[in-house]
Amino acid sequence: MVTQGRTDRSPPAPITMTENHPPSLLYATTKMGMALQEAIQKLVDEERFPGGEEGQVLFTELMDKFGQAMEESLDSQTRTVGNITGRLEHFKNADDAWEFFVRDATLTLKSSKTSKDPCTLHIDRMVIGTAVLPDEAARKKKEKKKAKTAGGGGEGEES
Repeated sequence: MVTQGRTDRSPPAPITMTENHPPSLLYATTKMGMALQEAIQKLVDEERFPGGEEGQVLFTELMDKFGQAMEESLDSQTRTVGNITGRLEHFKNADDAWEFFVRDATLTLKSSKTSKDPCTLHIDRMVIGTAVLPDEAARKKKEKKKAKTAGGGGEGEES
């Protein structure tokens, strides 16, 4: 991208969940993470943040620090326990991403920091989705491929 007539000021590439990043960068796709990325982009546009490869390295380090700070904060400063109950209607698994379809669900949140009654939310229908981190998914694919070639590679062959 050309910024103010210079080609060496390319903005950092935004982080997406499909890229292979440490788990701490999961928070980059939150509203706070996206706001931080937008702020960095504005600094790049104003030539107050380095561009090119140096900027990309700095951007990645900054987002990693942000993710680590989010993990530490959520771990040390939140003490809320959640519980979901309901009737499991059906579930699906596609490429190691699970979806659970639940009816008549109740979500209960209880904070250990307060003695207040738990917050309860009744939900008619909900879908709970899971995902595997990209590096974990790649590792599982390699294991499956290795198992196929090691165990069943001789089908249909004649001696």
